[in-house]
Amino acid sequence: SSGKKRQTPSLSFSRSPLDADPRCWSATRLASQQATDILSKDHRRSVATSCIDCLFLPLEAAHALTHSGHAATPMRLSHALILFAMVSSSQSLSTPSPPKSCVTSKPSAVLFDIDGTLAHTDPVHFAVFRDLLLDVNGFNGGDSIDEEFFRANISGRQNLHIAADFFPDWSVERREEWSAMKEARFRDAASSSMMERKMPGLDRVREWMEASSVRRAAVTNAPRPNAEAIIGGIGYDGWFETLVIGDECERAKPDPFPYQEACRNLGVDPRNCIVFEDSPSGAKAGTACGAYVIGILSGNDSSALLDAGCSLLIEDFDDPKLWKYLEQASG
Repeated sequence: SSGKKRQTPSLSFSRSPLDADPRCWSATRLASQQATDILSKDHRRSVATSCIDCLFLPLEAAHALTHSGHAATPMRLSHALILFAMVSSSQSLSTPSPPKSCVTSKPSAVLFDIDGTLAHTDPVHFAVFRDLLLDVNGFNGGDSIDEEFFRANISGRQNLHIAADFFPDWSVERREEWSAMKEARFRDAASSSMMERKMPGLDRVREWMEASSVRRAAVTNAPRPNAEAIIGGIGYDGWFETLVIGDECERAKPDPFPYQEACRNLGVDPRNCIVFEDSPSGAKAGTACGAYVIGILSGNDSSALLDAGCSLLIEDFDDPKLWKYLEQASG
């Protein structure tokens, strides 16, 4: 996935007369830089706002700046406390945990992406795109696209944007015709195997939601005929309370608008909702909406989903990590 790189907060401390000793000041600066380096790693983005909650330092840590025999002045100890908290907090975030609102209360609604989430359809999309793009003269130098290309340039994106990127010299009408042909080819290829492609554990989630009176919506960048074909093909016709189509919204994913629209339709606060997504584009939309996003590893790399904002990654709906989370949310 691409996008503007988030800046890691820089750690700095004003020098005090109490820290006039250059060796102590150098040690403090070194510790500061080390903490900043740790914060630069993946999934440490919220450390700067949470570190104040964990200023608990064993006495051994206070000696970090006093190994040379210098007195542990109040200023040095404050530096050590803050640095220890920043490092400890950043390390604890290496495995993101659900926000407190989701852990301690039952979600109001669950919002599902469709392709790659309700059903494992990405292999069919990949095969159809690969075959059709080979017929486009000069595309990709005449070479067949691979799965890496598919994940980086196609998965989860709206056809409007895919076609604009792939065929900048074509008219809008020609792009729309090509996209419609592609989707019709997809439906033909997937129709006979849709039930087999249903994501494992989905029926179990459905039972949990019905027993817990949790609201539900499907939110997708796929065209409506595709969405309805997949939902019907896995036996979920009529189950979703609302179906939001990116092409029918003011803006599609990765903009949060489709998920916001689903929440408006259901009358729920997105901050108390779970989003299931399999693509970086969709994960960005769910995160920007304010929901708790769970990524499904049905095709995209874990690093791409985490970078897009997923708080939890699962293999499918039978994953024990998911049920541990849902038990916490229901408790």
